[in-house]
Amino acid sequence: MESQQSPLNLLTAARPPSRLTTMLRLIVAIYVLGTVILSVEQFLKLPSNLSLVDFWSLLFLPICWWYLIRIRQPVRFPYVLGMWFILLGSFIGTFFSFDPLASIVFIAKEVYLYIWFVTLTAVFASLESSLLRRVLLVWTMVVVLHGVMLVAEFVSPTFMGS
Repeated sequence: MESQQSPLNLLTAARPPSRLTTMLRLIVAIYVLGTVILSVEQFLKLPSNLSLVDFWSLLFLPICWWYLIRIRQPVRFPYVLGMWFILLGSFIGTFFSFDPLASIVFIAKEVYLYIWFVTLTAVFASLESSLLRRVLLVWTMVVVLHGVMLVAEFVSPTFMGS
């Protein structure tokens, strides 16, 4: 007896890799590597504590979501109930704030960070193990380099020329 596939199984079956998917995977890997490299930059001061990596992420987050949809990667939203409570408290605090505009900017940052973490987690879960190892190796090297720079600044405050 042949097993019949339900329409639900056909919808959730993975697509075969295409050239577009391969190109999207490369762009997503470049985004992840660029994120860690740009996250340690401190030479550009922007308003509202923004940095270059925030603009980099806003540019590439839609591409990451397109990639995740294209490969049909399930995306989980952990702690969404806790996030709603935080946002509810922030909205209530906005009404009693001396600077409501600053509170709204803070709320937007909370939402952005939650979406960023969810996206990054889903992207990491979707990468092949060899590519993930390379990405994590670069992340580790950048973190160690940043730690060395912090220690060097602590030992010699003129290390970075300031």
